[in-house]
Amino acid sequence: MGPLAAGRLVQALGGLATTRVLTEYLLPKDVGSLAEIGIIAAAFSLIMVVPVWQFCQRAFNTWLRLGTWDRELKRFFGYVAVVAVLSGIAVWLVQRRFGWVAGMSASVLGVLIGLNVFFSCAYIAGSTALNLIHRRIPFVLFSNATVWIGLVCSLLLILRRRSAGAWYFGQDLGYLVGALSLILLWRALQKENPKDLNKAKTAEGLGLRWNLVIPFAWPISFRALLWWFQSQGNRILLAWLASPEALGMFAVGYGLAAAPILMADLTLQHLYEPQFYADLHGADPVHLARAWENFAAVYIPALLLVGCYVGAAGPFLAKMLLGARFQVVGEFAAIPALAETLRGVNGMFTMLAMAKMDMKVAISPVAVGGAATLAATALLVPHWSFVGAFWAAAAGTAVVFIVSVLKTASVLPARWPWRKMGGSLVLALPMVVAFVVLARAMHPLSILTAVVALLGGGLYLLAGLAVLIERGLKSSAIPPEVRS
Repeated sequence: MGPLAAGRLVQALGGLATTRVLTEYLLPKDVGSLAEIGIIAAAFSLIMVVPVWQFCQRAFNTWLRLGTWDRELKRFFGYVAVVAVLSGIAVWLVQRRFGWVAGMSASVLGVLIGLNVFFSCAYIAGSTALNLIHRRIPFVLFSNATVWIGLVCSLLLILRRRSAGAWYFGQDLGYLVGALSLILLWRALQKENPKDLNKAKTAEGLGLRWNLVIPFAWPISFRALLWWFQSQGNRILLAWLASPEALGMFAVGYGLAAAPILMADLTLQHLYEPQFYADLHGADPVHLARAWENFAAVYIPALLLVGCYVGAAGPFLAKMLLGARFQVVGEFAAIPALAETLRGVNGMFTMLAMAKMDMKVAISPVAVGGAATLAATALLVPHWSFVGAFWAAAAGTAVVFIVSVLKTASVLPARWPWRKMGGSLVLALPMVVAFVVLARAMHPLSILTAVVALLGGGLYLLAGLAVLIERGLKSSAIPPEVRS
């Protein structure tokens, strides 16, 4: 756990430094344009690539045992290359016709999107696979190199030309470095799991074939489409109902809360997902449910505590991490922190569906939540601008959570860790009160006050996480070696 946690901390610092540089050098309207580019790239990656990669993750251990991993991974990356090219062409046509992103040529936008789809997906697949084969130090190194090199490249480029396109190209270069993790992955697999051509010929039925992938992946793709409308559609509505500047403020404010929560989310997933997937053998519903409960008992309480820290520390985080033009969003950080924490918790319902190998059950919660988000956005943004969009995002994720809980019993006989979730919130209460009191007593905040408050709260957070994770592991069937 040590190298992964330390690596995630350094990666989080890189993400926070990225936010500071971004808000120091770009105007709100430029950040709004950057958010629009991200909306487009997310559509192609989430809907067309990530579902197929999740199939690969589910089958990865089987491919290793059969010696067919080489063939299957080459098929996957060939598919990613096709999607990247088609996405670039599609974006070029749309931008040329409608001019979605203001002030950017169609050819530049098409190239940026195509590069981002290929390099970001290659990086995610390569680094995630390294973690699946327990190469955690290389996984940590490539994860950090992606963030920090992307930051350096973006900074150098915007010093020459302050634009959303220049910043985004720098991020693409960071993903290019991360994609080099594939070279290390291939070398490690060739050494420990040499490909077996004889088995490859007889194991075609277990490979990356459309008759297997489509039934598994289409519900994930459809769910991703609905989630895209929920998480990104409100941004499109915000830009339309308010302004690009309002979209920029929303993107920065939501990112301020989402970045540390997402980092904790990924850390917990990468620590315990390998064991979760290893436990998913057989078809006994009770056994599958226990595997999910073991994962949830550790993951959900820890994420709730992180969400409380981020939400309460919003004004201090804004003072430390944002340029002066954007610091006002820190006052509302608790709202996007709630939304992002619930998003992570809602992901556990997707893991339940994956355990059952029936992703269709994960569609309806996101469909209802997406509709609620868009309706709330249309209702609230005309009155409260980007703050209304914050509340709409939180309302949508809350609806997803309620529907997911109600559907759990119909998927597998699993129970949510309600007692541990309540214990996490009780544990967070003194920290939240201390942040609120200090923010009011020390207003206006200084950098020194922000640093001291964040460090003090951070120590409390780390101690609380240690307690929650240890209790979760003791109550589950997760082997002790997973903790190391």
